[in-house]
Amino acid sequence: MSDILTTEALAELTARISAAAISPAQWQDVMDYMAGLSDGVRTHFFGHDKRTRHVLFEAFGNYDPEAIRSYMDYYWQTNPKLALIGAKPIGLVCRSLELIPASEILGGEFYDGWMRPQEDAYCGGGTTLFRDPDRFIFIGGDIRARDQARLEDNWCRLVGLITPHLQHALTINRVLDQHRIAVLARDQMYPEAATFVLGPTGQLLHANERAAALVERGSPIGRDTRGKIFASGTGSSAFVDMLAAFAAGHRLVNHSFSLRSRDGTEWRLRSLLFEPDKIGLSPLGLLGTAETRCLLLVLSEANVIDSRAERIAADLNLTQSEAIIALSLADGQTLEEIAARRDVSIHTVRNQVKSALSKTGCRRQAELVAKVLRRVGNLN
Repeated sequence: MSDILTTEALAELTARISAAAISPAQWQDVMDYMAGLSDGVRTHFFGHDKRTRHVLFEAFGNYDPEAIRSYMDYYWQTNPKLALIGAKPIGLVCRSLELIPASEILGGEFYDGWMRPQEDAYCGGGTTLFRDPDRFIFIGGDIRARDQARLEDNWCRLVGLITPHLQHALTINRVLDQHRIAVLARDQMYPEAATFVLGPTGQLLHANERAAALVERGSPIGRDTRGKIFASGTGSSAFVDMLAAFAAGHRLVNHSFSLRSRDGTEWRLRSLLFEPDKIGLSPLGLLGTAETRCLLLVLSEANVIDSRAERIAADLNLTQSEAIIALSLADGQTLEEIAARRDVSIHTVRNQVKSALSKTGCRRQAELVAKVLRRVGNLN
């Protein structure tokens, strides 16, 4: 391990960290490179949700694949260091035996079932890179007891040197993820919308500022003590059905329906199923999750459409009613939903759609929606 801290090795490592900041798929490459440098240190990079007690993601280097599987399947729940790691100051490198003495490790289920088969790899150290009230991100390394004197000092020194680079890369991950979520949420249509991202069990993975305020208020969307999202007030049954379909693995869970909060405000909720890795979201960034399926919720006040109709009507030479219907279509509402909300017949709505198509020179509703979205983007 004498060459682990050479200038060339550090330069290569920081270059790989920078690549991971832009391309999330490169984080495993960072762990693999550190494992190759370390001459026996088992490297790990993981996130943990303290509210739900779930491991959110993981990247390992130098571990036996079967050991990784057994840890993720069960043994992480028995790891006595997890609760202690999350409480340490951010950026402070802590040695494993400073965190918890060997006497409290040896003989326990985690040691007997997982660490002893890893050749007594209970030494080492690491640091917390990020923490919020619910989650933390940690980088560390496990070292065999017989290698402690040879490897531990240099390993902890390396972690200390690269911690600022890792934290900076995580910040970039989060900023890029926020942009990708905003695009996915069609914030060009509703920049003031509350956006949520849920994992398959209904746990909240991300909430923008507006969404976080609604969750704090508990209406029309709230969060229970397990970190799972619920809807209150009118429309909550449709919300429950949507989450049940998502949890069951159904592919068709893209819905649009109304919610009414306790103060009587009417909201429009739209959901979209997506796979984070398909749109480049970092498992170490905004979402902090290894979930392969996530559900995006976009919640906006129903009167947003009415407030924009006047400008859209003027831009496209439509009546106020035609503009409202065109905006409602762009919002994802069906003709039946539009008719019910406006308290008119479906025939009236169809006639107004035909009139809007004729005035704008569009042949299909999809063309009208695209034209409306472009105008809304200009307004924003």
